[in-house]
Amino acid sequence: MSSKLKALIEKVAELEPVVSRKVAAMVGASIADACSVRLEWIYSQQRMDKIIGDKDPTFWPDCHSPYYILDNGKISGYGDEAVQTLRAMAQNQGAFDAHKLLEHYCQYFGDPSSPYQVSLKIRGDWKKDTSALPVEGPWIQKAVIKMMENYRQGVWPTGTEDGYEHDGLVAFLPLIIQQSPKLNHEELKDAIKLCTKFPYAVGHHLVEAELLSKFIEGSEHPVEDVRNIFSGTKGEIDAVTKGLAEHIDHRYLVRKCGMACELPGSFMSSLVIILRANSYAEGVRENIRAAGALCARANLVGACLGAKFGIKAIPFEWLDRVECSQ
Repeated sequence: MSSKLKALIEKVAELEPVVSRKVAAMVGASIADACSVRLEWIYSQQRMDKIIGDKDPTFWPDCHSPYYILDNGKISGYGDEAVQTLRAMAQNQGAFDAHKLLEHYCQYFGDPSSPYQVSLKIRGDWKKDTSALPVEGPWIQKAVIKMMENYRQGVWPTGTEDGYEHDGLVAFLPLIIQQSPKLNHEELKDAIKLCTKFPYAVGHHLVEAELLSKFIEGSEHPVEDVRNIFSGTKGEIDAVTKGLAEHIDHRYLVRKCGMACELPGSFMSSLVIILRANSYAEGVRENIRAAGALCARANLVGACLGAKFGIKAIPFEWLDRVECSQ
């Protein structure tokens, strides 16, 4: 397998630059996600420090997530949304079809025998009773639960009215990557609304999509490009760039911007990591050390840095151990 994987990496590296960056973006997102799952949703940076010390935090040997336990090499529920969207598109000759996507989601995430449904049943109403946590198995996101519920009830679009987590971006990474570097914002809006109809979230996801698109295009200043396109997030981008220019500790900035899955924190904290990273691997490690909703950020961070630094910048030993399936 290793020799075949190495040969495949070489082929990807030799593709036309934009195409190669597209592949590296998708792979980079999934790998960054898998690197992080064993330390996901630890909201104390002090606790994270005690766990990892000065060691490499990727693919941590013991699972410390307070919510779920996954084997090393597995991807989170966030990352799996992107992988399953990619799979649904592949099964449809590469075309994005909302109804076929939701049928696939209902089969993959929603079948009673799905690992997601098994662990969902075990965890129960975890907000009232945490005794079943951490649950062994993947954690299904509430956005996916609502998507499937609304689809089965004939509600369209299927997104929640108030969802402002990162699902609306992560789930549609394959579509964003496919359209890059010239995004169709109206088509993306329609797709994002399958996850969330909350205008604030939809707007932020379009900004994030454009950011990734600029990295795929090969822009020398992707963040500045996006700042000039979208006026609504200028303040958020400026707050991040100002903090970094003042040499404020990046973990403090992540804590200040927001460590959770919700917007705008997940967007701003991802920017902190993306702007600082001198390599793909460094960005992934810094994202983990910053603690919080690692996988919500890792998918955007990994996609942007994968596109920026290329497929060969992703450590081979990371590529070799990831299994993008539950």
